[in-house]
Amino acid sequence: MTDKEMDQLLKDALSPTQEPDERLCAQIMKKAKGSVTMKTEKNKRYKRKARYAVLAAAVLTMGVLTAFGVWRYLRPEQVAEEIGNVGLQEAFSGDNAILVNATQTFRDYTVTFLGVVSGENLTRYEEMANAVDEDSTYTVVAIERTDKTPMPGTADDAYGEQSFFVSPLIRGQDPKWINLVVLDGGYCEVVVDGVQYRITECDNMEIFADRGLYLCASSGTLYDKNAYLFDENTGVISRNPDYEGVNALFDLPLDKAKADREAADQKLDEIWNELFPN
Repeated sequence: MTDKEMDQLLKDALSPTQEPDERLCAQIMKKAKGSVTMKTEKNKRYKRKARYAVLAAAVLTMGVLTAFGVWRYLRPEQVAEEIGNVGLQEAFSGDNAILVNATQTFRDYTVTFLGVVSGENLTRYEEMANAVDEDSTYTVVAIERTDKTPMPGTADDAYGEQSFFVSPLIRGQDPKWINLVVLDGGYCEVVVDGVQYRITECDNMEIFADRGLYLCASSGTLYDKNAYLFDENTGVISRNPDYEGVNALFDLPLDKAKADREAADQKLDEIWNELFPN
């Protein structure tokens, strides 16, 4: 059986338990106030996605690494199809999309980083329905309960009782400051066959690729500095082994040849100036 035939079988077998809730693509978390000031529509950096920027962080249980078969979850392009984004579906179906399929398992939850697509690879899809943005990076993760109890659908009363934070992180930058909150981030979610899938969008991370990039996934409403360790001398970010919570951390494999040191430094200067204006 070919990969394409297997994809179709999975698509036919796994129908969504709930339609994507429009709120997920349109809300701004009020809890962010006081930690980060969201700029007005006049500020270009926040204009595109401020309407649905969502912030989160971490609290849960210690984890260990494991692996699942390649067909355990929907593929990234299938997740994009479920949320109705045609442009992103095509982008994740293209040759430039990076499939990761890395899994970390915790006592209560299992997190799988499915794939990423970024930067100029998205240019041809900008004019399609629900257009994607070439200045963005899109990641897809799957989150499920380790005991396989279905995750609540987006329309269920229990939805949101356990929230998650998914964000790129940059080696050399303290993650308590430089994370999805200031990277113009937002996300959409859908629950399919009891698995919660999240597509996260943020500023194009390719410019930082030569520094070393990570993707963290944890639970809560704001970044928890206790979940990860930041070495100020080396710039390395790692999981805190003593943290009693979900603190998944994956390598974010973007092309180092796409890095732009000057643009990256300028972006960081802009962020720091917004966080701590003179």
